[in-house]
Amino acid sequence: MQKGEREEMKKILGVFINRNNAIRIMVTALFAASSQPLIAWSMAGLSGAFLDSELSYEALFRNILILLCALFIAWFADNIKANLLLDSEFELRRQVFDSIYAMPIDEFEKKDSGAYYNQIGRDTQILSKELFEGTLQVIVNGLSIGLIAVLLLYCHWMSFLIILIFLLPLTINNLLMPQKIAACQERSMNTLVGMTVKIKDLLSGFFTARFQEGEKQVSESMHTHFAAAADAEKQIMKLSNLSGLIANASVTLSQFSGLFVAFYLMRFGKIDFPQFVLIFQLGMIVSNPVVSLINAVISIRSSRPYIENTEKILAGHKYQEDFRLKKVCSIKLDDVSFVYPEKQRSVLSNFNYCFEQGRKYLIIGESGSGKTTLIKLLLGTLHPSSGHIYYDRIDQQELSPSEIYHHSAVVPQQVYIFDDTIRRNLDLKGACTDEELLAIISKVKLDKFFAANGYTLDTQISNETLQVSGGEKARIGLARSLTLHKSIVIYDEVLSGLDPQNAELIEDLLLADNERIVIHIAHNSSPGYQDRYDAVVRLAIQSDPEEQIEQ
Repeated sequence: MQKGEREEMKKILGVFINRNNAIRIMVTALFAASSQPLIAWSMAGLSGAFLDSELSYEALFRNILILLCALFIAWFADNIKANLLLDSEFELRRQVFDSIYAMPIDEFEKKDSGAYYNQIGRDTQILSKELFEGTLQVIVNGLSIGLIAVLLLYCHWMSFLIILIFLLPLTINNLLMPQKIAACQERSMNTLVGMTVKIKDLLSGFFTARFQEGEKQVSESMHTHFAAAADAEKQIMKLSNLSGLIANASVTLSQFSGLFVAFYLMRFGKIDFPQFVLIFQLGMIVSNPVVSLINAVISIRSSRPYIENTEKILAGHKYQEDFRLKKVCSIKLDDVSFVYPEKQRSVLSNFNYCFEQGRKYLIIGESGSGKTTLIKLLLGTLHPSSGHIYYDRIDQQELSPSEIYHHSAVVPQQVYIFDDTIRRNLDLKGACTDEELLAIISKVKLDKFFAANGYTLDTQISNETLQVSGGEKARIGLARSLTLHKSIVIYDEVLSGLDPQNAELIEDLLLADNERIVIHIAHNSSPGYQDRYDAVVRLAIQSDPEEQIEQ
C-alpha cells in the first residue's frame, strides 16, 4: 500500500477509531478474542476436576463459572460490536452528507445526484462492512491467535510448533487463491462483456444477415464467444474448488495435528490429561481466527476504491461561518468574457456593468444570449474566461463560494418543495420566528391560500403532495428569499409559464424590494413593467466579439 493510500485509509478509519470509540473497541476486542480460549480453558479445568481422585466441587464450580463467563462475554462483545459499527456507519454517513452539502455548486454539478446518493448510501455501508468491521476483525483475531499461542506454549512448545506448521498451507491458500480467483473473475467479466456486445451487434443486424444468408457464419462467430465465456467460468470453478479442497484439508490436518501432538506429549508424560484436553480444544478452534484474520485483510484491501472516493469528499469541504463582507452594496463586472470550451463560442464578450444596492435590474434576451451564463458568473458557479467580477471592490476569486451564497438569494423558475413542514420549507436555516414567517407569508400574498387549505406552519408538504399553481410556487420561492438578510436576489425566469394575473403579482412583489440588489432575468417581460425597473439590460446572441450590452 502506497503512502497516499495509507493516509486516505487513516482519515476514514479516524471516524471509526476515535477517542469516543477507543474504549468500546478495546472491550469488544478483548471480550471477543478471549471467549473461545476461555471455553477451552474451562473444558480442560472441568476434565481435571472430574479425574481428580476426590471430586473437587470448588474446581468444578470455578470452571463452570469460567465457561458461563466466556459465553456471556461472547454475547456482550457481539452487542458492543454491532452498536459500534452502526454508530460509526452513521457518523461516516453524516460527515459525507455534510461535506457534499458544503460543496461549491459548480463542483456539485460535475456529477449526477445519483453518484452522491451512492456515496452516502452504498459506499458508506460498504466501508462499514469491509473497512471498519475488517479492522475490528484484524484486532480481534490477532489478539485471539496470540492468546491461543500463549496457552499452547503454556502446555508445551511442541504443541505450538506442530499446529503452526500445519496451519501454514491454510494461510498460504487463503492469501494467494482469492487473488488468482479475482484475476480470473476479471477476465471472465471482460469475456462476458465482449459476448454481450457481440450478441447486441448480431441481433441488431438480424435483418441484414437473413437476407445475406449468413446464418451459419453468424452462428459460428457467436459460438466462439459462448465457448470463451464458458471456459472462463470453468477456470473460476476449478480454482474455487481447489481452494476449497486445500482449505478443508488444511483445517482437518491442523485439527488432527492438535490431537496427534496432544496424544504424543501425554504418552511420554510431557503433559497431563487437562493439558491434553486444552491442546485438543485449541487445535480445533485455532483455524477459525486465522481464516477470519486473512479474510479481514482481504476485505480491507477490497475497500480501497471506496476509501479513495469517500476521502475526496471528506477532505474537500466544510461549512463556513466567518465572512469578509457584512453585506454587498455593489457587483461590478469589468471586461468579463466567457467562452464554453466544448462549444468554442463566446457567450459574453467584454461585458461591463455595475449592479448597485437598492436598484432593480431587468435582464432580457433571446435563448442563447447569455442570461443563464450571467447568473452563474454572478453566483460564482462559473468563472470568467477573462475579466473580473468585484463584490464591493473585492475580486470574486478572493471570496469563498460559501460567502457568495451567504449574500445571494436565487428564486428559480422551478421552485423545489422539500418533504418537510411549511416552516422548514420557507426557513431552512431556522432564522425566523413564527411571527416573522407569518408576516413574510402575508407579504407575498400566500396567507389567504394557506388559510383556505387549512395549512399551518407545521403542515407537512412535498413536491408531490402540494398541489399549487406556478404562481404560488414562485411566491414560496420569493418568501424563502425574504427569510434571510441577503444583499442580492436573482429571479431566474420566474414569470415563465404563469398566467398574466400571477405574472403581474410576482413582478409587483419583486419591484417592491427597495433594499437589495434585485436582478430579474427574463426571456420577455411585460412592456408595461419595464419602465418601473431602474435599468433594462438587453443581451444579444454573440456573432462577433463586440460589446453586447444595450440599455
